[in-house]
Amino acid sequence: MPFLKDFLINNSTKIILWKIIPGELSETHLSKEDIDLIKTRKGKNSKEYLREIEQDLNEGADAIIIKPALAYLDIINVAKTNYNIPIIAYNVSGEYSMIKSSAENGHINEIEVVLETIYAMKRAGANAIITYYALELSKNLKY
Repeated sequence: MPFLKDFLINNSTKIILWKIIPGELSETHLSKEDIDLIKTRKGKNSKEYLREIEQDLNEGADAIIIKPALAYLDIINVAKTNYNIPIIAYNVSGEYSMIKSSAENGHINEIEVVLETIYAMKRAGANAIITYYALELSKNLKY
């Protein structure tokens, strides 16, 4: 996944973005083990997710990717609080589609909502963010 850019916000908060190309996270680019590692198991409580993170760490994970990011801000926060490892928030296509559709229908200001969702992920504890909005954000974030 290509690294896009990192930004310093207010001289202290760092946001790292990766560009997502549709279809990029497919079996042609990652092994089945890598794909399984980035998939979040749905419907569990925080303790169950922490057990899964501990298992991944025991198996040698260098970072933890949590997706969908907006639905799991609490898990991002708990993981950041409990582990000294990079936490990556994966802003998935469904989250992108909800914002894009609402903006196209005139319900929201797209870039304001995108910025607030990215800031929320950062406030939750994400060290990096994978998002379809990386290019638009690179034009709107000051660094």
